[in-house]
Amino acid sequence: KIVGPVANSFYELMTAPTTKILDKWFESEPLKATLATDSCIGALISPDTPGSGYVLLHHVMGELEGIRGAWGYPEGGMGAVSRAIANSALAEGAHIFTDKEVNSITTSTNGEANGVKLADGSQITARMVLSNATPEVTFNRLMKESGDVPAEFRSQLANIDYRSPVCKINVAVNRLPNFVADPNVGDKPMPHHRCTIHMNCENSAMITQAYQDAINGEYSKDPMIE
Repeated sequence: KIVGPVANSFYELMTAPTTKILDKWFESEPLKATLATDSCIGALISPDTPGSGYVLLHHVMGELEGIRGAWGYPEGGMGAVSRAIANSALAEGAHIFTDKEVNSITTSTNGEANGVKLADGSQITARMVLSNATPEVTFNRLMKESGDVPAEFRSQLANIDYRSPVCKINVAVNRLPNFVADPNVGDKPMPHHRCTIHMNCENSAMITQAYQDAINGEYSKDPMIE
């Protein structure tokens, strides 16, 4: 009932290349290219890849403090998020073990997961096992000896492409970046210092070329930088 009236548009968004979606709504190539960067972040695809429209949707459909499409940084970094989750679990009586590599997930005679075996040989039993590893790791590695995982399912998981060309670094600078296109005025932050800055993506073709370099196993000559 919800999707029905817009089923065709929804199907197009989920399956079409980002370039096709953006061409319907915008004329400015720099604007389209800027938006297109969110369609390939974290994935080895380009704006011309069918289905990349969904990746763009994924990055803009959320909201932060009532602002649609906004992003935020947790105070204390991502480690603070992990600590908050850990503290919440400990408050409810959970036990946390670190540096305890899981060797395999065990199953009962009826095929239900019932625990894990650790690399040190010890075993932990449980009524339920939750794995935050990828499906490939969970079912094809940690359960590789189990006959409870159908062969067809294993084959489908093995074909999932997890490759990513992304490299993220965090750097501290001793002064505000000063761009020739919009020079600083004084030492106060300007509007472009308070937003995302993109480089080497003045048009979508540059993003596609960077993707093609990666596919060819080469470093991009003009890598997209956000």
